[in-house]
Amino acid sequence: MENRFENERIVVLEEYKVVELKWRFLQGLRYGVIASIATLQASLVVAWNYMLSLITNPTSVEELKGSITNGDNFALNAMIELARTPNLAAYPALIFLPLFAVALLVATQTLEERLQDMYSACSERGRELEWLLGNPHGVFSRLHQLKRKKFLGMDHTQAFKIVVYFTGIMWLALMGMGIYALVITWTKTS
Repeated sequence: MENRFENERIVVLEEYKVVELKWRFLQGLRYGVIASIATLQASLVVAWNYMLSLITNPTSVEELKGSITNGDNFALNAMIELARTPNLAAYPALIFLPLFAVALLVATQTLEERLQDMYSACSERGRELEWLLGNPHGVFSRLHQLKRKKFLGMDHTQAFKIVVYFTGIMWLALMGMGIYALVITWTKTS
């Protein structure tokens, strides 16, 4: 009989190790997702700003000719063509970059909610296993007892949602500015 309880205890300990590893992985993954989405969003803002600058401050042929002093005509012609080409891509980019950024935000928020559910499930199962092991003061039990640190009445997940929503609003405003720039340019040329 005692051997059976010892075998059950070993099985519970093994499951506890698996739950703890998954919990740590999910915790790291949540912060990794947040860090990578912040970096990606910042890169998209820079790309959007560059596309806007191509429209509002186009490079002139005279500026390009003045930048090449050694008379390399091949490089000069290539630079002139490159200076003209991005303007064709800039207008759609002012609209599609914000759409892409908003789609990324929706995907990130969906992933964050899923990770939060899995993180909570691991924490809850860890508490159950600690109870089965006779350790009511284990890591998962203590985490459950701790009050979530709140700033302005928000926990981490709520703060992340607010950041996502405001970033989405910013992208929609930038898309509106892109559409406005497109309309203004079309009215000037026609």
